[in-house]
Amino acid sequence: MQITDSIFKSLADENLSIRVFASICAPTFFSNKDIRPKLDQHIPHILTIFINLMNEIDLEEILISLEYIVQIFNEKIKDFVVDLTKILVDRFHKMCKVDEENLNSNSPIVKEGINKTIISIIGVFAKNQELFAKIYKEIREIILFGFLDEGLENFEDSLDLIMSICKEGDKIYSEVWEFYIPIIESIVGNEEEIAKTKIENPNMVFIGYGYDNFDSIINNILLYITKYFNYKKYLVYFFRVNILICN
Repeated sequence: MQITDSIFKSLADENLSIRVFASICAPTFFSNKDIRPKLDQHIPHILTIFINLMNEIDLEEILISLEYIVQIFNEKIKDFVVDLTKILVDRFHKMCKVDEENLNSNSPIVKEGINKTIISIIGVFAKNQELFAKIYKEIREIILFGFLDEGLENFEDSLDLIMSICKEGDKIYSEVWEFYIPIIESIVGNEEEIAKTKIENPNMVFIGYGYDNFDSIINNILLYITKYFNYKKYLVYFFRVNILICN
């Protein structure tokens, strides 16, 4: 316990630099098989420390440490994971505001760290449908932001979040099928735009913009749509878009 006491002492130090350094090093000790079991009772305290640090300084390394902590303690943090997700989403929105006010900020790096931490949370808790529904309610805001004009630079991050959900199994495909048409439209335009382009540039071929996960995501969502046939209009749209693209 001497090591953990020293870590907690450093994490509570008045000097911000010491607290930051301790937060970066902490997961290495927390993952130790002898130390980890003794920390379960301190999980609320550990999360509070990292949340307070996130509010004091925008640093990707702190989020990387938080991501490791989620993985280390996995289901043991389930009582706190929804509130943690809310805080991460709120932090994401604050970073978006910073982007608007300061083009030279490091907020894009911090937002990437936030997304990675959320993906880690999804990976641990996606199979708990009741808990995941509460998490998804929060992260949907971040996914949706990537489809807005002001958030297009975050589009690939939104795809990563959708893909992390799709990879977890059939039970949660229903959470993301709503993004199928927006994904298609973000790549090739809506039906009206496609038809207009085909008239003005009949030889133009749509090949997308190189998003690595695009094919996998639309295939996963399409599987869900075809499984539950009450979404016929989405199937019709899928085939109409592909006909417009290919002809």
